[in-house]
Amino acid sequence: MLRSIIIASLSIPVLILLIFSCMGIIILFSGLVNGAGYGKGWLGMVYAGLTYSYFAVLISSIPTLILGIPAGLLAKKHNALNPTVILIGATVLGSLFLSLGAALYSSPFDVDLFWWAMIIGALGGLFNGYVFLTRFKPNKSLKNGTREELRAP
Repeated sequence: MLRSIIIASLSIPVLILLIFSCMGIIILFSGLVNGAGYGKGWLGMVYAGLTYSYFAVLISSIPTLILGIPAGLLAKKHNALNPTVILIGATVLGSLFLSLGAALYSSPFDVDLFWWAMIIGALGGLFNGYVFLTRFKPNKSLKNGTREELRAP
């Protein structure tokens, strides 16, 4: 489970780097095809992707590890580690963390920033939960009990 949480925590920084790198390559090829010549705008996009993915490690990966490991262990202890709990829990934890972090770091409290951070955090948490779900094979049953009890006739 720890390996799946680590992979999920790195999914958003990798996604950001991939998006900006692809945009940089598209800018490079479109400039070469249109005859504009070789420009350095594409390199700026790749550099921006590296910078933003570094910030995403700080903003997304560290909280995913800090909040995800205890939440996953708690759900596993109560045998509630199923796709519904994983996706809802990751969405709620992501929205709470980013919205509260934005509220703490913005000196005058901005309601619009708070709500946008909540939406973005929820989407990021949902993406992390999806990546975790694809790497981890959870208990598909909603019943309480051990796996052996669920398999018994």
